[in-house]
Amino acid sequence: RRINLRFVNGSHVCLERATADYAQLYFPNTETAAVRVTEHTAEGQQARRFLLEHVLHRHVVPLPGGQSDGELALAFPARFATSSEASEGENDEPLLPLFTFLPVRAVGFRFAIQGPFDLTADRGNLHGKSAKNRALCEAIPRAFIGALQAIPELRGRALMLLGR
Repeated sequence: RRINLRFVNGSHVCLERATADYAQLYFPNTETAAVRVTEHTAEGQQARRFLLEHVLHRHVVPLPGGQSDGELALAFPARFATSSEASEGENDEPLLPLFTFLPVRAVGFRFAIQGPFDLTADRGNLHGKSAKNRALCEAIPRAFIGALQAIPELRGRALMLLGR
């Protein structure tokens, strides 16, 4: 799969699914994901190309009102999970967004969260009065703890991942 994003200044970015070789090497029993990013200038020249690899943790969330269960997926940059010690400069890492299939906005964590959230009409925020959103948001701490239990290499970076 491939997604091309064009910007008003004429530049564009291509995102395509790739194989998470590095992450799979270190985490053979853990779900991984990778995206190849290619940035192009307005003139069509390739500006840079890089691969983003993530280690995933899925957490099932019971939803209110008889809705079928929802699922949160937490995506941790694979480079954070390859050693248990935090290194200098990691607190400068960017905050990653919350997704409902497409990015909504950064919420203060250094890991991405994907979930079936209810959004406002402009897709720029979570719907504040949604019982479903309340249940999903309340489940994020349990999902994070589950990820630390499932991927012990993340434990030494827990505070950094929380945006501290």
